[in-house]
Amino acid sequence: MYSGMVDIIDAQSYKNPFGNYLLIKCLLSPIEKFFYTLKWKDGLEIHGPNMTVIEGWMEGKWLNINSSYF
Repeated sequence: MYSGMVDIIDAQSYKNPFGNYLLIKCLLSPIEKFFYTLKWKDGLEIHGPNMTVIEGWMEGKWLNINSSYF
């Protein structure tokens, strides 16, 4: 489990045109090697109107968060 601070250097979001799904990409710093082995869905929270995290994964230096909303 990681417990510490990271900065979000950049963020992007993409809405799925076919449903109520949102992909959020966050560029993190510092990036640690063990980030790639974390189970990002466990303990990952998004605070917004009725949003639920579906999955989270690392791709390069980007943390990708797939979520649904209603």
